[in-house]
Amino acid sequence: MTRMALPRFMELVRRLAGLSDPPEKVAGGAAIGMFLGILPGTGPLAALAVAAVLKQNRASALLAGTAANFLAVPIVIAVFAAAAFEVRHGGVGAIWPAIRATGVWTLAAFLGGGALASVLTYGITLAVVKAYRVKRALRARRT
Repeated sequence: MTRMALPRFMELVRRLAGLSDPPEKVAGGAAIGMFLGILPGTGPLAALAVAAVLKQNRASALLAGTAANFLAVPIVIAVFAAAAFEVRHGGVGAIWPAIRATGVWTLAAFLGGGALASVLTYGITLAVVKAYRVKRALRARRT
């Protein structure tokens, strides 16, 4: 399965790098998608809407938003496990404080993780798109 996943991923990277927008807009869309895509459920659609409003690449926003949505699953599982641990050891009276604390930690994890992921995504996407376009231009000159 891994042998099939890597070529498909590389084809996806090639298509993303081959988009007609400037590299900064492609990377901006990917960063928006990564930041908002971490929100469970509607994250990719929110990324698409924000990318359209900010005039960034919508395809890269949707793609990164969908990828980020999968990254949110371990965060949600960890937060719910922590809440279950608090409730189990604090009794029934600890349910509401645990929910409040979990909500704060969930928000912090999503915002912090989303911000870090979006900054990294912007830098990596910008470098990959620029390198791909330089390579494509050199290849076009040879022919």
